[in-house]
Amino acid sequence: MKVLRGIDRPFPGEHVLAAVPAPGPYARAGAGEPPLRKRLNLFPQRSLTHTALVDEQRSRIADMMRLGQTVAPGVVDGLEVAIEGDTLVLLPGHAIAQDGQDIELAYPLHVAFDAIGVISPRVEQALEAQHTGATPWERLSDLQRQASLAQVLSELDGASFLPHAMVLVAIPRTVALDRSGETGSPCPNATEEGASSQAAWEDGFQLAWSPWPEDRPLPLWSTDGKAIDARFRNRLAYAVFGAERERLSITSPRSMREWEEWAGLSPAERDAIAVRAGLLAERAQPWPWELLGVPLSIVAFDAAFKPAFADRAAVVRQGGGRHNRSALVPWSGDDVLWQARVSQLLEHLAELPPDQRNAAVLAQQFEWLPPAGILPREAVDFTSARQHIFPPTFDVQAQPIPVDMVDALIAEASPLLPFNLSLRDQVQLLVPVPARLYDPELLKLDVHVHPLFDLEIARLARERVQVLTRRDALRRRFDLLTQAIVGELPAYPQDDPNALPDETGALDAMAFTRIHRSEGAGRHQFTGAHLKLEFRASDELIVFVRIDQPPAGIAVQPLVSAEASPDGAEAPEEEAATFFWGAQPEGEGERIGELPQTGRWTRLSVPMARAGLAGRKVDGLAFVVYGGPQDSQVSWGYAGKAASGIEAYWLTDALPPGAQAGDAASWVWVEQGAPADAAEDAAFGLPIEAPAAGESGDATP
Repeated sequence: MKVLRGIDRPFPGEHVLAAVPAPGPYARAGAGEPPLRKRLNLFPQRSLTHTALVDEQRSRIADMMRLGQTVAPGVVDGLEVAIEGDTLVLLPGHAIAQDGQDIELAYPLHVAFDAIGVISPRVEQALEAQHTGATPWERLSDLQRQASLAQVLSELDGASFLPHAMVLVAIPRTVALDRSGETGSPCPNATEEGASSQAAWEDGFQLAWSPWPEDRPLPLWSTDGKAIDARFRNRLAYAVFGAERERLSITSPRSMREWEEWAGLSPAERDAIAVRAGLLAERAQPWPWELLGVPLSIVAFDAAFKPAFADRAAVVRQGGGRHNRSALVPWSGDDVLWQARVSQLLEHLAELPPDQRNAAVLAQQFEWLPPAGILPREAVDFTSARQHIFPPTFDVQAQPIPVDMVDALIAEASPLLPFNLSLRDQVQLLVPVPARLYDPELLKLDVHVHPLFDLEIARLARERVQVLTRRDALRRRFDLLTQAIVGELPAYPQDDPNALPDETGALDAMAFTRIHRSEGAGRHQFTGAHLKLEFRASDELIVFVRIDQPPAGIAVQPLVSAEASPDGAEAPEEEAATFFWGAQPEGEGERIGELPQTGRWTRLSVPMARAGLAGRKVDGLAFVVYGGPQDSQVSWGYAGKAASGIEAYWLTDALPPGAQAGDAASWVWVEQGAPADAAEDAAFGLPIEAPAAGESGDATP
């Protein structure tokens, strides 16, 4: 024995009476403490016994377990559980138990669910009752005191006491194996058991069922005793979460101030606190599966005790990281619990069949929701501003956020209390969008414009139409004066620099003072105009038309007079090709496009390069309506030519000078009043649209 600290100035006759603890060859561990470490002390002429080697190995295992206790227990990765009929599939993974032991699986494991043993006090009592004699029963190991689920259900009437929810637990086991036989022993004549040469310790884990404890009520699993309730999975998970949150919040005084407050209390107050502490201590007890090993999943069973679903996130906690620190906010839990609540919601939604991921089914699946999580897109309809998962008592608001902020916001909201859907509460729905598209007003789809804006727009539109009408009247007077003085029609720019989009290419068409109309199928024309319309190859023939009652088709036919004969005989009229829009007419003609839209003034055009009238002088036009119902009606506006962006109107609110209508009865003039008085003209004042390419005369071949 070596004295580490002696007596510096002993009194006469003073000496050490006893040493505590008493010196011995080996130190003994206290009650409830793990075995103390033992190391080999090898020196020459000392033999290595199997006992010393086992103690050395156990000491090293204890060191490794202490190292494992420095990190948080739980599943590090993998070890997912899936149900395939009557078989449980356990995928590879790695976990750390509460005592620091490692659990690792390198390959997928398939095992029948009823072949797994059940560890429960009720099962042990039932087995002990069947045992004859206490001595043999006491000699059985923990492995031998178990029965498989099939045996419990069939032989012990387990359906009468087993709950409909049990946790699959991986229990670390170390088993001593001896693979040698009599022929394999190096000492065949030896009678000592230590002569074996292939004895070894094998590390592994055992799968076991840990039933829901009897001292804690099981959530309602069925309403009729046959089918599992749709909310049972959600209730089961939050029963575990709630108990864990309470357990993490029940602690002893952690500061000197709390101890001083405790010391200053009266005996009666201390007794009251002790009673309350005793009740809290009962609620702070860990779950049975946490004491056994590493929980892998909680499995629900139906009325026939067949596995219905497996909820992994309800009992699995992330392991391998730092130990959980005490929560700053009481009754909030820790970060591992917060992560488990979010993961449980994702797992629950992911395992729903695709046809059940709708709002009606989701509303029947949940009683609790985590304070932060991810909901399916079908839960909210942003167009109608309606959500279908939270009850009407919830105040629900939606807000867009950049997608980069999702993780930070979920981490910030996870410590809050979960949502109880049976109470009043408020929730904020965050809609992640790309950062380049983020706008705080992105979801405000029902913004209503003040009625004054509509009134002001209508007033300005009326003033614009009146200005265009007056401008058109002045232009028509200027046309008459210019034609009388110069003998030619003036040309106006096709578009004004300040023109609105709906005025482009057809400003004057909005203010026709006089139009001619076709009633039903027929043809009307004029010929013999003194001021003829001459085209070049780059020019276009333009005609404004409005379909009031659609016929089968419409057509425009230029008329060209032949040169006068030397004897002064009257020159006959030549008919050029007919250009039509709509259905194919009977006879010859060239189709330009589809029939224009009903109720809107449309500008039709025919390229002269296509018509073959380049260099010819047109002195008449024919307007044809064919097919369709008898009450079809077509209104014709101005006609002329367009050259290099300049429009020149030839037929306006009157026939060209010298022109004669072919049949006065068939040519019907209609006076157009002001827009406010034109009750008969429903389409007056509407914007004029040029037809799309390939659908009207604007298209070039």
